[in-house]
Amino acid sequence: MNMVLVFILLFLMALFVLIISISNLRVSINKLEVSNEIENTPIIKKFEMSISVYILNKIKIFNKNINEYDLKSVKNSKRIEQVKNKLLNGKSVKEKKKNVKMDIDILKRLNINLKELNLELKLGTEDVLLTTFLITIISIIISMALAKVIKKYDEKKYKYLIIPNYNNKNSLKIILNGIIEIKLVNIISILFKLLFRSDYFVKRTSNRRSYANGYE
Repeated sequence: MNMVLVFILLFLMALFVLIISISNLRVSINKLEVSNEIENTPIIKKFEMSISVYILNKIKIFNKNINEYDLKSVKNSKRIEQVKNKLLNGKSVKEKKKNVKMDIDILKRLNINLKELNLELKLGTEDVLLTTFLITIISIIISMALAKVIKKYDEKKYKYLIIPNYNNKNSLKIILNGIIEIKLVNIISILFKLLFRSDYFVKRTSNRRSYANGYE
């Protein structure tokens, strides 16, 4: 009887690992509109996003829809505020640079696959030369980023338009639709690495060592 249970557990574990290895997380931004052109109005005008998990890119086993109202509730969450304060406060410039490098490394390891992109960005500043410079830099950055996350280019699926606004005022408008996919196994791998490299884990370990040394 015990052997049967062991085999069942092993089978379930193997099945779980198999499902994880052939599953993808798909994030679909159906509509994102950000603008500060109209004063005294919310910056995020529209937001519709869905997070789904697919097996073999065909069978949907999970789906969650998120809109601008969900974002407002998350933004007002005390827990989010605590995390934000912990990340931003009490850290030196050196530590913040180190965190940025870690974030870039994580993005590389996730091996993000951009399936579709439709981006329109309109930017303006109070200085015409600065606006021109920023538009050029943003265009270069987007081109370089797309080269990293697109496996097979298709001009029908990947479109972006960067427009300068020369009205001599600070303005920004973004309209975005897109789909990205990430393998679940990559996400889980990153989560495990973050867990064992977190400040909490390091502090708990160092405190235990100090406690033990006090009794030597």
